[in-house]
Amino acid sequence: MTEAEQIMKRCQAGTRNYEEANNLHAACYGIIGKLLAQPEQEPIYQYQMANGSWIDQTKESHDYNVRHGQATVRVVYTRPPQPEQEPVAWELGVVNGVVTRRPVARPQRTWVGLTDREMEDTFIQCGGKWNGDFWKIEDADFHPFVRTIEANLKEKL
Repeated sequence: MTEAEQIMKRCQAGTRNYEEANNLHAACYGIIGKLLAQPEQEPIYQYQMANGSWIDQTKESHDYNVRHGQATVRVVYTRPPQPEQEPVAWELGVVNGVVTRRPVARPQRTWVGLTDREMEDTFIQCGGKWNGDFWKIEDADFHPFVRTIEANLKEKL
């Protein structure tokens, strides 16, 4: 049972005297403080593929799909805060005759996806077509399309 659940149980049971009520009040404030101190978590937007599996998508793509009703989408959960990166190397130095070391971490990269317009333009450039109901691409054009999307994403990094 979590600390919050224990406090909820104590609240439901009630108290018999002023001192117990004050202790419960302090415990409630303590758990609220812990909850407020946690970093805000981000929603994860997902899109359902034709085979029934789900893949992550950008908020922009999610909103587009919701507006146009072109896909089954969902917000499934929040991503837990990312742990601090482990150092990938140590920088050595000498301070007052003592060898020191300082962790050097990989630089954090921010994900930048393609906009819906960029995806559609790339799809059309690679031979894809919109028939009024759905997008269609010939088998021979599929792999070049995916490679072009990969190249476009690498350009944004």
